[in-house]
Amino acid sequence: FSMHSPINDTKVAIGGYMFSDMAGPLIDSRIAATYSYLLRINHSMFISFGLNGGVDNHWLNLNQLDIINENDPHFAKNIENVFKPVAGAGLVLFTPSLFLGFSSPQILNSAITLPEAPTATTPWRQTWFLASGITRPLAFDYGVQFSTLSRFSGDKIVTHDLALRVSYQNLFTITAGYRTDKTLPFGLSFRVAEDLSIAYGYDHHMEGNINPFGRQEITITYDFRKLYLRNRDREFMRKKEEDVKMNSIRHFF
Repeated sequence: FSMHSPINDTKVAIGGYMFSDMAGPLIDSRIAATYSYLLRINHSMFISFGLNGGVDNHWLNLNQLDIINENDPHFAKNIENVFKPVAGAGLVLFTPSLFLGFSSPQILNSAITLPEAPTATTPWRQTWFLASGITRPLAFDYGVQFSTLSRFSGDKIVTHDLALRVSYQNLFTITAGYRTDKTLPFGLSFRVAEDLSIAYGYDHHMEGNINPFGRQEITITYDFRKLYLRNRDREFMRKKEEDVKMNSIRHFF
């Protein structure tokens, strides 16, 4: 669950998010707050700076596993209710036709020490993201965007995404791409009402033995537009002061 909002009459936005991720015996949860500031470079270019901070909670229920060696100290005791701080930062440069961003949602290196084996740790390493994209209008109110996303992990794992998105006005988008870990991502989003949109994502791994069912995701977004005042400092403007609306940076992704 996430929520973000600009502060009326300023270039500041605040927000927050929370999630709980369960994978086998491991449960990771996070709650964090976010802050961003919008800096105008000229009438058609912005830089947005962002910060996030919060706390992670980790549970590792080793009792759920079938242990070959029951005397192995690494599996002697569960890890319950371990808290670790989380902090991240990023920035994105964007215009109506392109964007370039660099960020890390977790700058801090943290690790969990196993209770009965103090020399063994489970690390949560830094991950850095580099994103870029370019958008071009097509005929009949269609638009096309080509984007890239690269992930650099502290353990030197690097993956790259290439994606092509086709949109029609502000009604629906279709996205297809390729990830260098042999994954084919696909996305479809459409606007149900003026303030309500739904997006569906599917990742298909070309090596079916890893995950034969792929990975699926549904996102529901609601915009509370009536709560906000007009703020021209957040909008793209041509030299003749004509408006090109930008309600949110999500317009670019």
